[in-house]
Amino acid sequence: MVHKAIELWLFPDNPSLQQLLAASVLDAGLAQQDQRTAAVNHANELLQRLYDSPLRKEIEESTERYHELPYSRMVGNYAETGYIDLLYRSAAGWQILDFKTDSILSDAHRTELINTTRNNCSDMRA
Repeated sequence: MVHKAIELWLFPDNPSLQQLLAASVLDAGLAQQDQRTAAVNHANELLQRLYDSPLRKEIEESTERYHELPYSRMVGNYAETGYIDLLYRSAAGWQILDFKTDSILSDAHRTELINTTRNNCSDMRA
């Protein structure tokens, strides 16, 4: 839900977002009203955080922006495939964003995620 909203660049102040979220929770198979409400509220919270972030302006001013971009790379003897949530070109060059909806529980976990991402990006350039 959140990824689709970001791809369409819809935020909580846009009525179209609420329509998208309402359809998305049904597509996700959430049958109970309380489940649907909680999912929509959580998506709105995450999207509001991005909207309030200075990063939003940088992304909006980017010269190129791609969403859900597939990638493949060799990791040892197997191929890893996945999707880059958002790739955009800023004044400083290409930027990769991977939006996580999981909680980061500590500074150590945050540092580990940052280092893993940096290592993966270095591997992709090689």
